Amino acid sequence: MKGQTQVISVLLVVGITLALVATITPWSISMIQKRKDAKAVDDVFNFFFLLDSKIREVAVSGGEQTLNLNVPGKLIIYPDGLVGENSNSINFMFTSKVSNVALNDWIAFTPNTNQTATLGTDPFGVIMAKAVKKRDFMEIQYKVWYRDLIDRSNGNKYRIKITTSGNQILESTTGYIRIQRGETTTSQSLTTTEIKIII
Repeated sequence: MKGQTQVISVLLVVGITLALVATITPWSISMIQKRKDAKAVDDVFNFFFLLDSKIREVAVSGGEQTLNLNVPGKLIIYPDGLVGENSNSINFMFTSKVSNVALNDWIAFTPNTNQTATLGTDPFGVIMAKAVKKRDFMEIQYKVWYRDLIDRSNGNKYRIKITTSGNQILESTTGYIRIQRGETTTSQSLTTTEIKIII
């Protein structure tokens, strides 16, 4: 009788332990995934500010810069001259269980998002993000697009022009990006500096 009581006690302890593990495991896996996703969101946010600064640096000083984004997703380069809101922009799309932006609408991290802004006051690049809910995850998109800056003292305009090989839309999932300066040309009052993007 005493031996049966001990066996039943052990079975109860094992059963309770297994039930607790079964309850805690999905929760802990979900928490680990959310922490990984939060880090990925931060990495993408920081990458776009670094990317913009490197593009501006190459536009001013020339040379070449390379960057790597170690977050699974799709990098899309839209060269200047395309029709639509993505013309002259670099985009990155990825999925996550967490987001640092509100759902459905573009949120700009730049105060002035006008098509033409002021030289010396506003940056060339406008960094934006949006999230769209998809079942139990979110599809997050970041982009930086480049606009004209105008010198208010003389009316001259300046543009960073994103170009690609053959001026085609490029897509990649490697996260690797190379930035090179191309020609700088002036036509009438517009000075354009080409930035070639290789992925």
